[in-house]
Amino acid sequence: MHAVSGSVSRCSGFVLGLFLVAFGCGGDRDAPPGPPLVIATIAPLATFVERLAGDRVAVETLLPPGANPHTYEPTMTQMLLAGRARLLVEVGHPALPFERVWRERLTRGRSDLAVVNASRDLVVDGEEGHVWLSPADAPAMAATLALALEAELPGATPAIEANLAAFLRETEALDAELHTLLDPYRGRAFLVYHPAWGALAREFGLEQVAIERHGKPPSPDDLVRLIARGRREGIRTVFVQPQAPRRGAQAVAAELGATLVVLDPLAPDWAENLRRTARLLAEGFSP
Repeated sequence: MHAVSGSVSRCSGFVLGLFLVAFGCGGDRDAPPGPPLVIATIAPLATFVERLAGDRVAVETLLPPGANPHTYEPTMTQMLLAGRARLLVEVGHPALPFERVWRERLTRGRSDLAVVNASRDLVVDGEEGHVWLSPADAPAMAATLALALEAELPGATPAIEANLAAFLRETEALDAELHTLLDPYRGRAFLVYHPAWGALAREFGLEQVAIERHGKPPSPDDLVRLIARGRREGIRTVFVQPQAPRRGAQAVAAELGATLVVLDPLAPDWAENLRRTARLLAEGFSP
């Protein structure tokens, strides 16, 4: 599983359509040799697919490591590759509009490309779409993906079901492990630059306090309030992510005498990333 590199396409939709047709990326084409191709919008979803289907599918990720999903544009190479895909996997949360834009591009003229909304069976709010970061939500997402993969690989249903059962057992154990780490700190707040950890915070009774709101940097009044709260609550860590700028977080951390710590909500090693996140949160809460 990897992201396909290349220069960002600046072609108009009309030119792009001609290019895709010229290279045989419409719906009427012979199936390529090898396992069917699955396109995942983000790396954690690609990991879920790989865990469920193994080498029965080839998996590609649209968003490269470190790229900002709100500004990234799939490259022409990725668009051409997607012309061979059988399945597009997306989080599907309404707070992730970039997925809708990508889906419209990738499915244009592709009635044969199946699309699965991994969060369709979740009760979601409209604020934040990082639902894969909650171990309690991951089982429903994995079950939805398993059904979509079985539809594409009907002969592999027993193997996919066995892999799903194993994944659910591991996720249950992970959830218990994280509760052991974080339950002693229920009600505590942690400070982030970009709000990405709301689903995790909600599950474990924590409060995510974001410096950035709705994609906009804080106002001077917001900064004063954030710094005052951080001092009052003894916050010693400010969490940032590779996809977001750090200047504002650095200013807040300097005022608080706090440390910047990088957490990546899009890390491909989903389970280990959640373990690391829980450990770092617990360390930040500890006296």
